[in-house]
Amino acid sequence: MSSSIYQSKMAAVHVEDISHIRERAPLEKLPAEILRLIKLTGLGAESLAENTNPYTDIQHDLITCLLTSQTLKDTALPLVYRYVKFSKASTFQKFLVQITKYPELGRHVQSLDLSELGTSQAIATADLLQCLNLTPLLRSFLAFPELELSSQVLQTLFCSLPQLQTLDLRSCNSQESASAFESLFANADLAISTSITELNLSNCSGFPENALQRVLSQLPKLQILDVSRTTVDGEALQSIPASARLTHLNVQHCTQLRGRAVARFIASHPSVQSSLVSFNAETKATLEDAVLDEEDVSKLLASIPKTVKILNLKHSIMTPDHLPLLQALSNQLDELSVGSDLRLEDIESLFLTPTTSAPALSPAESPSDIRPEAVKANSDPVLKSMAQAVAICNVRQRLLRIDVPDTPLWSLKSIDISGMHIFQQRKILTSLLLGDHSLPLTRIAIGEEVYLMCKDLKRVCAAVGWRVEWDGRACEILRD
Repeated sequence: MSSSIYQSKMAAVHVEDISHIRERAPLEKLPAEILRLIKLTGLGAESLAENTNPYTDIQHDLITCLLTSQTLKDTALPLVYRYVKFSKASTFQKFLVQITKYPELGRHVQSLDLSELGTSQAIATADLLQCLNLTPLLRSFLAFPELELSSQVLQTLFCSLPQLQTLDLRSCNSQESASAFESLFANADLAISTSITELNLSNCSGFPENALQRVLSQLPKLQILDVSRTTVDGEALQSIPASARLTHLNVQHCTQLRGRAVARFIASHPSVQSSLVSFNAETKATLEDAVLDEEDVSKLLASIPKTVKILNLKHSIMTPDHLPLLQALSNQLDELSVGSDLRLEDIESLFLTPTTSAPALSPAESPSDIRPEAVKANSDPVLKSMAQAVAICNVRQRLLRIDVPDTPLWSLKSIDISGMHIFQQRKILTSLLLGDHSLPLTRIAIGEEVYLMCKDLKRVCAAVGWRVEWDGRACEILRD
C-alpha cells in the first residue's frame, strides 16, 4: 500500500464525522450495488480487479470518495480494503492498528500482499498471525522472501481461511519456516482447506518431501502449482487428487524428481490430461545426470496433453531423434524451450514446410565471430565494420532463398534456445529463424554468453527486422 496515501488520509476517513451533510444528492439515493459499479467503472474496474498493486491513482481516487459523503464512503470503503499491498513494515503496523480497532474493516480484505517487504522490513510473527485472524475472508496471500512462518501462521493459512484460493510462500526458506512446516504436517489428521486453487512453494528447498506430499494430497481444487527448487518427488506429484485440474505446473530444478516419474505423471495423471496449459521441467545445466534423459524426453513429448501451449524442457537431453515429436507439437505450442543436444539447423527445420529445404551455409557465410579471422576483425575498427557488413549481407541472402508460406503450419510464437550448446546458439547470426517465413515466431531467447560473444548481433538483427533486448541476465531477440 502506498505509505503516503495511508499515512495522510486512511486513519482519518474511518472515524470522520460527516453527518453535517444533511441533504442526499440524487446520486447517493442509488442502491449501493449501483454505486459500487459506478465507482469500479469510473476508476478502472479492470485495472483494480486484475492488478495486484492497485494503490496508485485509482486508490487515491477511492480514498477521495471516502471524504465526499457518508453514502459514498459506505460503498467505497470495501473497495479501498479489497486489495492491500505493503512495501514498508511501518505501513503494515498502521493497517494492523486500524483493523484491530475496527474489526469490520478486516472483513473487506480479500488480498494481502507482503511480497515487496524485504528482510529489513520484516514483521513479527505474532503481528502477522493477528492480521490473518482479523481478515477471515482472505482469498489471496503473498508472503515476502525469507518470511519466518510459525506453525500457528501456517495452520491459519492452510486450515483456517475457508475462502483462501491463492497462497504464495515462495522463498520462505528459513530454518524456522522449514521446521514449522515439517512439524505442522507431521499431524496426519490435519485437515487443509480445500478452497486453495493456486499454491506457490518455489525455493522452499528446506521443506521435507513427506510434508509436501501431505499438502498436495489434500488440494482437490488445485489449478496452479509451483514447486520449483523444492524437494518434491514423483510420489508427491502422484498424490495430487484426481479431481484437481492443473493448468500450470512448474517443477523446475527439482533435484529429487526423476525424469521417469515426470513422464509417467504427465502421461497418466487425471489432473493434467485435459487442462494443462503450461509445463516447466527445466533442469540445471550443471547436473551431470540430467533429470530428463533422452528416453524420458521421448516418452514425455509423446504424451504431452493437447491443451499444453507452453513447454519448457531446457537442459534436457534432446537430440535430432526427437524432431518428429517436436514437429508434431509445433502446431500446438505457443512457446517452446528446447534441450541441449540439438543443432540450430534442427530448430530451423521446425519452421520449414515439408517441400522446403534449408539453403546450405557456405564457409564464407559463417558468422563472423565464429571464424578465426574474427579475432583480428574485432580489434581493428575498419575490419570490424567490414565484418558487420558482410554478416548482414550473408543473412539477408540466405533469408531471400526461403519462400514465405501462405499459411504457416506451425503455431510457435516463442522459442528458447539458451539451453543448447553455445556454438549452436551463435549460429543465430545467419539463422533462418530470422526470416519472415518463420512467422508467427516473434521471440527467440539465447544465452548470456552468446550475447556477450556475438558483437555483431544487434546490427545483424536490426538489418532483418529484429531487435535485441538484454536485462543483464537474459537476452531476447524480438521481431519488430
